Amino acid sequence: MEDKNFQELMEDSNIVPIITINPGTPGAEKAFNFDKVSIEKSEDTFSIDYRISNIDVIGVSPGEKYIITWSRNNGLLAVWPINQDSTKLSHTFSIKTKFNETVLKKTDKIYVSVSEDGEYVTISKITIIGGENTESVNMDSFDSPILDNEYSSITSFDIYSTNLNNSKHTRINSLEVTGPLIFVRNSHLMCFAKDEIYLISTNSWKIINKINFSQLIQNAPSYSSDSNAFIIDIYDILINSLRYGYMVWPEDNNGLSVWDIDGKLKQWFYTGSKESSHTLHAISHTGSLVARFQKETNAHGVKTKGTLSLYHIPTALAIFDIQVSDSTFYISFLSKSEQIVVCSLKDNVINTQIWDCWSGMLAYEETCPHLNTEKPFLLINENYIQVTEDNELEVYSLYKELNTFDTEKLHKSQEWVTVGKNLKLSCATEQYLDRSLCWGYIHDTERDVLVSKFLVEPWQESEDYMFAKWLDDEGKRFLIAGRDSIQIYFTKTKGVHNRYLRLELQYMWTVPLTQDAVINSLSFGKYKLPGEENIEKNTLQIQLSNNFNVTLILPDENELTSYKIISDACISVHYLCLQFPLDCDYFNRLAIRRQLKKLIWENIQICPSAFNKISLGDDKYIYPIEDFINLGWDDIVRIVLENNQYIPLFHNDKQTESALSLLVELQKSELVNIFMEYLIRHLRERNNLVKKGTTQSSLKIRQPGYAWTIGISLLDLFKFYPDKGLYLMKESSYFTTSLEAPVRILHTNLGDPYQVEERSVHGELSAVTHKAKLPRSVEQKAKQYFENLVVKIGVYFGIFEEKDLSSSPKYKNYAEYSQQLNKKDKLSWKESSGERERIRKKRLGTVQKTHPAKLCVVPWPDFCVFPSPLKENRGHFSKFWDNYVSPEISPFANVALNGSSEMFSEVSMEAIIKFKWDKFARVRYLSSCVTWFTFAILFCLTISIPDTLVPDSNKSNMNIHIFILVAIASFIYLIEELRQMNGRWKYYFYSPFNWVDLASYSLPLATAILVVLVKKEPPHWLKCFSILMVWTRSLIQLRAFAGPGKFIAIVFEITYKIRALFFVLAFLVMGFANAMFVLLRETDPYDLVPQYEGNITNSTSGDVIGSIFLTEIPQSSTNNWVRFDWSILATYSFLGIGWDSISQFNPSLPLAIMMFLFSAIAVVLLLNVLIGLISDVFNGSLQIARQKYLRQKAEIIAEIELFRLSSSQRSNIEWFPHLVYYEAHVDSINDWRQKLDQEEQGQVDVDFVRKELKVVKDELQSDFKGLKGTLKKIISKSGLEKVLEEVEEDESF
Repeated sequence: MEDKNFQELMEDSNIVPIITINPGTPGAEKAFNFDKVSIEKSEDTFSIDYRISNIDVIGVSPGEKYIITWSRNNGLLAVWPINQDSTKLSHTFSIKTKFNETVLKKTDKIYVSVSEDGEYVTISKITIIGGENTESVNMDSFDSPILDNEYSSITSFDIYSTNLNNSKHTRINSLEVTGPLIFVRNSHLMCFAKDEIYLISTNSWKIINKINFSQLIQNAPSYSSDSNAFIIDIYDILINSLRYGYMVWPEDNNGLSVWDIDGKLKQWFYTGSKESSHTLHAISHTGSLVARFQKETNAHGVKTKGTLSLYHIPTALAIFDIQVSDSTFYISFLSKSEQIVVCSLKDNVINTQIWDCWSGMLAYEETCPHLNTEKPFLLINENYIQVTEDNELEVYSLYKELNTFDTEKLHKSQEWVTVGKNLKLSCATEQYLDRSLCWGYIHDTERDVLVSKFLVEPWQESEDYMFAKWLDDEGKRFLIAGRDSIQIYFTKTKGVHNRYLRLELQYMWTVPLTQDAVINSLSFGKYKLPGEENIEKNTLQIQLSNNFNVTLILPDENELTSYKIISDACISVHYLCLQFPLDCDYFNRLAIRRQLKKLIWENIQICPSAFNKISLGDDKYIYPIEDFINLGWDDIVRIVLENNQYIPLFHNDKQTESALSLLVELQKSELVNIFMEYLIRHLRERNNLVKKGTTQSSLKIRQPGYAWTIGISLLDLFKFYPDKGLYLMKESSYFTTSLEAPVRILHTNLGDPYQVEERSVHGELSAVTHKAKLPRSVEQKAKQYFENLVVKIGVYFGIFEEKDLSSSPKYKNYAEYSQQLNKKDKLSWKESSGERERIRKKRLGTVQKTHPAKLCVVPWPDFCVFPSPLKENRGHFSKFWDNYVSPEISPFANVALNGSSEMFSEVSMEAIIKFKWDKFARVRYLSSCVTWFTFAILFCLTISIPDTLVPDSNKSNMNIHIFILVAIASFIYLIEELRQMNGRWKYYFYSPFNWVDLASYSLPLATAILVVLVKKEPPHWLKCFSILMVWTRSLIQLRAFAGPGKFIAIVFEITYKIRALFFVLAFLVMGFANAMFVLLRETDPYDLVPQYEGNITNSTSGDVIGSIFLTEIPQSSTNNWVRFDWSILATYSFLGIGWDSISQFNPSLPLAIMMFLFSAIAVVLLLNVLIGLISDVFNGSLQIARQKYLRQKAEIIAEIELFRLSSSQRSNIEWFPHLVYYEAHVDSINDWRQKLDQEEQGQVDVDFVRKELKVVKDELQSDFKGLKGTLKKIISKSGLEKVLEEVEEDESF
């Protein structure tokens, strides 16, 4: 029942919430029905001035444009727009809700949320039941455990509109709310019901999606069916992560999963088995990083330390474990850089640390005494928003403004003199390498000697005036600045008697790449560290020409290494690479290049992890390894890889550029080899994971995320380095792994790996299915209803026993499975011996049907995943073109369409093809086969049966209707072929299958057009070739199946291998045809036809009364040699020993010679060579027939993916998973490993070993001769000459 005071307040203010849910009583109706409720507000709705006091809860909207607050003492809810230019915020909406301290209990928890546009706000109340320090619940009033009961008794919420003119109606039906209401992006509201997540549009107030998340709830840490306390911590995590569009869900069995709001799994992480008393979670704005803080405890429950773990979502890699303060209470990612803010308590004062996620180094640290530890605050962008004592929201910059003193404004000049030493620094313009550049000079004024000369900014045009300052009185360090850089140098003596100075770069800063400006003014100052009054730091305040200000804390004289020094040096290298994009040789001749390289080289060993990824701000990043490769700093790249801290990443948003792809394109063979060894070494390594309750490592997990960039480079790797490509394929085959993900995500029938019970019923490779998406609620309920109905019918007819009504238990992990299995085994011994015997036979039969198997994975992350669609706003035609005409291609599709058959020689590709074929390709290909064969049968029968295809004008013919269908179908097929041509014309015409497809579609289309439109009988040759190509296409359609597919591949392979011999043979035929044409074309046709001569006799007397002479009239084909084209056909018939075309010619010596030469060369020699070559090629093709067949099948699958799936289907993560798993026979794995060992042994250089053994033999003989000479001297001196003679006569000696 509503509170009476609240009712009076609502009546007085005329404020009516859009939706109001009041706490009910146990036993009430389970569903909350929302009918149409309109907003009725008057003009003075918001004129009531409510005083905000004691803000207890604070939240932020998706997009971080609005803040919402709630006060417990009076239940006031307020909305505050975020103004980055103001230090204090003002609320624009406030309302007094029914949730205040007079009606709330200690066990009630309040959640607030505001929509992305600030138009709606919601407040939710959840009563914690069954947790520690909570009131006991009368469980008799519930029908079942807490998760299956009336959450209306413990949950209520209100939704308000902040828009005065809002008059929308709402309708939400049958919600059983168990958690808070949270606004997410794109005008959506997320509601947590009993077993479901509802996604509601705030535009139409309709449910647009339902997701069943019961499995996630049951896998939550400390899950209990009698309490909802375990879910409260998860709601705290969700309310922060959902504003970025993701659900971060901690799971039992040391897991952490990340989902999007549609229920699609983004990644699952194994977080380790360390005991933790408190955890915090955060996700980056882009959804690429997730962080987890935990306070580790020992066996006695004592807190030991705090650990911040960082994970990369696309690769599932654990990047770093950073030791931080165990008093950490808040973590959050910065919005415009991949750095994380960690807030902890230090002497009851908030201490802020900023850690770089990709280097694991501390980038910034500052104490914040102005922040109140007892008041809630948020971190938005780079500002803290804190509730003040006056209950206002005040904005504080994350980076504290430095209180500098002794500020000195620097001026551009040409000379600067030190105070304590007679050194003068000056600058002037000189010519260098045909460029007018600014040079710096250091003079010893006492000796009047030039002691150093250097280029200041060799990438800029001449500049006569610079900023500069000596940083000490002794002239050991100086600062110099030009148009876009700040440089600090050490001066060290060199030369004879130390007469000259050598410069060493300590620090370099360049204008941010995001700012199109130059340095306008500089101010040098000092400041003291808080709490360290004796420590002073130099600062430099920089103002750019666009009024953008930067404050640099300059390094001290002894500060040689820090994250700032390394990162700014790498940024400077990248900046200079952009200045010389096409002239790296000029850049490599500059001294600044050597200085920067030396600075980086000296810091690699100290900070080896600083070269993965560096933020520039505004979501812009650089990748130092890319610049090192482009500049030819191979030694730097090598040492970075040797330090074992490099993480391969993509260098652009489209995920098409990486360090490996760049090395392959530049054909840096040595670095490619080192890089491949680095990746494979990390793939082989396993991180030991300790099973709970044990002290020894019993589970090992591999991290295939290191091979994230391999897929996009695989095609080029095989093109330029086929041996390395094959090596990678071999190392990726039968890549065994443990089942890290829960069995509800990765479905496999393998047993418990802890007890080596892995068995499979599959003799060959078997793809492991993925369940990477939470089920839709309607589908889940329908499936359960159908299963229960089938079981009940089976029980009714006696098919099942009554105890079979409950399905077999689904275990959350293998540890639970093992415990339950052991429990069943112990109980079975209590049964009778006959029952035990029956169970034993049943188990024995099950084991005989299976075989030992291992779970394997193809260690190429995202190899099957299509690139995400472009985010920028594009027209409908552009979207249609990108999705259906020219879609983005996945690495697998690229390899399948453009790769060689050698890329399909290993089991990794076979596993991917089998997975895709079973998932979606088989059904679509079979349907296309049915469609094609229907088309082929109709076309062939229609052409073959009737004599004429075009009927008379007065007669109707069914053929016309059939040919209309033929024309439509052929036109559709041709459109699909044109889609396949788009963007890959070169590769398209390389495939003979595509030529057959074009002919089999275009010829029937031409036939149909003649019949339907022109009303003309098609020529017989057109009908003939149309039928032939349709039959050929029908045969080729079967190439996706193993039987015919292998032989079709062999035929095309043989044709391809002997193409050179065909060319030679055709050349000979053409040559002999030309020669015979010249020799026989002038022959009179009447000399070639038969002539008949006879007598005319009298039939009565038999006397010869005359004679007769008959000659056959020559035909056009009498002499085949009068036309050159006929001569080619006549010569071709010679290959079959068909000499009919010259048999009627009179024998002549030239003709005999031509016949002999053709028989000897073409018939005897080349045809026998052809037979032998075909036999040899056939034997070789049998060995690679499976490779060719798999390549054909992969090409079919790729065409289905690109041209027969929609963009939404291509984003289905169950069809295109992050990784492909499969089950493999243990014997196959062992045979494969033996084969690899034999190949490695076979790679030993026998000649090298023979030479080495000969060297060893020669050295032994030399040593033996020396020993023998020494022995002779000893014997001669001892008078044992006779013994020596006997020794010399002994041949064995």
